[in-house]
Amino acid sequence: MCDSRPAACCLPGRGHRTVLTSAALSADELAAVIAHERAHVHGRHHLAIAFADAMEAAFPRIALFSVGRTQTARLVELAADDAACASTDKFTLAVRCCRWQGRALRRSHWLPAVTSPTGCGA
Repeated sequence: MCDSRPAACCLPGRGHRTVLTSAALSADELAAVIAHERAHVHGRHHLAIAFADAMEAAFPRIALFSVGRTQTARLVELAADDAACASTDKFTLAVRCCRWQGRALRRSHWLPAVTSPTGCGA
């Protein structure tokens, strides 16, 4: 997809396609992003998200299911991040993934805006 902002997602279903924007990424960054998305596919994270969504929809008055949905989404992202970091050995990629993921989490209201010396979450 043509867009100057970096974004990626995997589409569940037969073939498990990964969609990337045309934002400029280095080869190492691209490898980390693809490893992250493959971790979602191999971990079948879409099923965990679908189950959490269904439980929240079925029991809207029980706060536990709302919190569970939010935390499930957060945990599958962290699991995919761990897999991507395990497939690379460069700290700079971990910082890049953290910075990119931090923007997405802030947009989802999971994480407040934070600035650190490494740039992680900025």
